[in-house]
Amino acid sequence: MPLVYLGTGWLIGIALASALHLPIDFLLPALLVPIAGLALWWKDRRARLIWLSLCAAILGGLYFTLRLPHFDQN
Repeated sequence: MPLVYLGTGWLIGIALASALHLPIDFLLPALLVPIAGLALWWKDRRARLIWLSLCAAILGGLYFTLRLPHFDQN
């Protein structure tokens, strides 16, 4: 069942990044919040799953943002 939550978080992160056009400058520091929450509430199974899902969502947003093509003059 945890894989369902992580996969859902990943897809939600991709959807939000495409809808909101989130920059990498926002997503990288935002990744520190779920990592800190994960470190603080590691023993609680439910909280750990929530923080891991949030981490997967941010990583999905990073994946989408990094895979966008960048067009310039060259």
